[in-house]
Amino acid sequence: MRTSLYNNYRNEIRMLVLLVTAFNIFLLTKIFFIQVIHHDKYKNILNEETTLIRTEQGERGKIYDMKGIPLADNITRYDFWVNTAEPFDKYDIAAAFAKAFNRDVQYYLNLLNNKHHHLKLETNVEKLYCKSILDSINQLQGLRCDFSVKRFYPYDNLASTVIGFFNGEQNSSGIEDYFYDALSGQEIDVAHQILDNKKIKFNNAEIPAGKDIKLTIDLDLQSILVNELKKD
Repeated sequence: MRTSLYNNYRNEIRMLVLLVTAFNIFLLTKIFFIQVIHHDKYKNILNEETTLIRTEQGERGKIYDMKGIPLADNITRYDFWVNTAEPFDKYDIAAAFAKAFNRDVQYYLNLLNNKHHHLKLETNVEKLYCKSILDSINQLQGLRCDFSVKRFYPYDNLASTVIGFFNGEQNSSGIEDYFYDALSGQEIDVAHQILDNKKIKFNNAEIPAGKDIKLTIDLDLQSILVNELKKD
């Protein structure tokens, strides 16, 4: 009975086995081509979709007086925002900001109730005051961050005629302008990872900074001189 049944379906069984075998050969060949022959091609495609390449510049060199007191420094400030049209962790974000900025959590909950594509939570914040937020930003869905590095002159106009100022590539004077190239940090391409939630995991690459400059100016004497001139 079994032999007779097998004989009746023998051709069909053979055809099925051939089809399964052919499919497996095709699948293995496809995998071989993807993983071996076209490995570099698909690796590049994956890298393009999960990597953000940005040209970044190292920190600008600092300017000191003869005693090592900084006359021109750099300061990084951060802006935090949420696009409320996209999913975001409302309560976790509110709790994190309330703790970091010593505000009532309800303040941020009320703020996050507003509908806006660029809803600002805190702006122009120094790293010292938002480190906890920066450390956890990749775990807070929907939270975005922009930052800018600005030139900072701790003593305002004191010795400003010598130091000059820097406010972008086309706007500088004094020492800032004369030693522009030496003070400028190097520019390199930095690869940052794009996470599944579309956030960017920044690569804290070490970018060579510009050279520091030490002047023969004595800040204390300069301050005394300025005060004496004001008396006249």
